[in-house]
Parts: sequence; structure tokens; C-alpha cells
Amino acid sequence: MEITPVAIGVRILPSKQDEAVSLLSTNDNVRFLWRTYGDNDLVVVAFCDRGREGEIIQDIRASLETLKAERIDVSVGFTWEKMNCSPFNDLAETEKKLVQFIENP
Repeated sequence: MEITPVAIGVRILPSKQDEAVSLLSTNDNVRFLWRTYGDNDLVVVAFCDRGREGEIIQDIRASLETLKAERIDVSVGFTWEKMNCSPFNDLAETEKKLVQFIENP
């Protein structure tokens, strides 16, 4: 299985942020969700099977559009340049744990 990361920046009214967080947190593909300051109010990272990127993006976009998101910026990753979010020093072990995490949320 090849995994594609999808990063989504969202500008949304403050009155809709809690609702957006609740909605996005129920999406099985969403793995990371941050409230942020700056250009985006929320940053979402979703993981999906390669080839399903469009479907996942449309699903998340449709959810956000129901909340009248002001802007939705999408970036699709095509290679992992650096991943250091694990306490494991061995890259193979990190990748193994990541796949386990993705397959068994």
C-alpha cells in the first residue's frame, strides 16, 4: 500500500471553528488537525491510499463548504522528504509504525 499525505489549510469564521474541528475529527482519513494563527485557522493532514486523493479532498472540501469556509488550500504530497515524528531512531521501524498507525486508527 502506498500512502499519500494531503495537507489542507482552512480559513473559516471563528464562530464555525469548533464545528469544523468536530466535523473533521470524525473523518477517518484525517490524522492531524491543528488550530493555527496566520494565513490559516485550521491545518489538516489526511492520509489516503494513492489514487484516492481526489475523493478524499472532495469529501473534506464538501464538509468544509457546508460551514462556509472562506478559503481551502490543498497540497498533495508525492514524496516523503523528512519524517521525524517518532521516537524510533531506525527509519524502517518508523515507517513500520506509521503504516500500523494508518491501517489501525
